[in-house]
Amino acid sequence: VSVCYQDLPVVLASIGTGLSYSELGATHHATEESALMRALPNLNVFFPADGAELSEALRFALRAEHPSYISFPKLPDKPLPAHPFEMGKAVRYRDGGDGAVLAIGHSVVEALAAAQALEQQGIRLSVYGFHTVKPFDRSAVLEACATGSLFVVDEHQQCAGIAGEAAKAVLEGGKTLRHFCDYSIPDCFSDHVARYAQMQEEYGLSAARLAQRIGETLGGGR
Repeated sequence: VSVCYQDLPVVLASIGTGLSYSELGATHHATEESALMRALPNLNVFFPADGAELSEALRFALRAEHPSYISFPKLPDKPLPAHPFEMGKAVRYRDGGDGAVLAIGHSVVEALAAAQALEQQGIRLSVYGFHTVKPFDRSAVLEACATGSLFVVDEHQQCAGIAGEAAKAVLEGGKTLRHFCDYSIPDCFSDHVARYAQMQEEYGLSAARLAQRIGETLGGGR
């Protein structure tokens, strides 16, 4: 609050986004992080998807005149296809007309794998990655609406997650959709200890579970 109230060019770095501290239990999960940080005025908030985006976010933040918050998971880096980094602008990784996945931060990795699996079933998805959640790229959401179905993948509690921001953009933009799905974490604390991949599976955020959920939705309404 002190940093944001004075609008100081301070860089705050957090390690352990979402469920990535999985085995340490609910007290170490950061599934409320986006909601808390986005609520602070003057603060730019980044969730890089890989090491290259992390480097770019740090470079931007160190030059910025305003405070920045950068969060990344305690996980091995899985490099994504090379792409330009622009603060506040989503990255479009894939084009497809059957639906669009809006993936936040590290969830891009699972979203791309799910989209690749669904392509084998004849379902072609667009995939957008959001490394910046404040400011939020509403124009990318409106662009994705052209597919008719949006699937928001956010390793965060549903309460005050990015799906709410996306839904607001859709409604205020006057768009009509066949499907809008919020794939995030229920408003609860995890009641057991498990490895990260197991927790992703449990909450439906692994590539396999995302492919299953999206496929079932589109299979019934395409």
